[in-house]
Amino acid sequence: MTASSPESAGSGVPAFFTGEQFAALQRLCALLVPGLSGRPGAEEAAAAEFLDFLAAKSAVSRGSLYRKGLDELNRRAKSRYGKSFAELDEPQTVPLLEPLRGDWSAAGSADQLTRFLMAVKEEALQATLNSREWSVASGRRGAAGLNYYWRVLE
Repeated sequence: MTASSPESAGSGVPAFFTGEQFAALQRLCALLVPGLSGRPGAEEAAAAEFLDFLAAKSAVSRGSLYRKGLDELNRRAKSRYGKSFAELDEPQTVPLLEPLRGDWSAAGSADQLTRFLMAVKEEALQATLNSREWSVASGRRGAAGLNYYWRVLE
């Protein structure tokens, strides 16, 4: 088997979500984890692409939570604005993301959309902080659960 650098491979192709679900996930990740102070956000770190991979390889319950949550976001966006979540401008997304302003101690909440939004916020942040892009921007490998991206040894 020939070893190769991850940087030599192409970008992943989303395979778990439908096109509309994936577009909504990309938009949601970009809103929840924006770039800040020269550091990449979820969009630059391809967090949505990672979450597509994660959902495909995880327990059925995670994939179901994500698919149903994305479908619900799109349904609410279409009902309220006549377009998909990915097409909304930032002010239009605020009322749809209102469950994130609630009591975060309600992790066991029966509300599926709240559980979905909380999961995406946590997992998109984690994917961003552990991405190659974040590691390169920070210029170091950190501790305390940050920057676990493995660089190629040369």
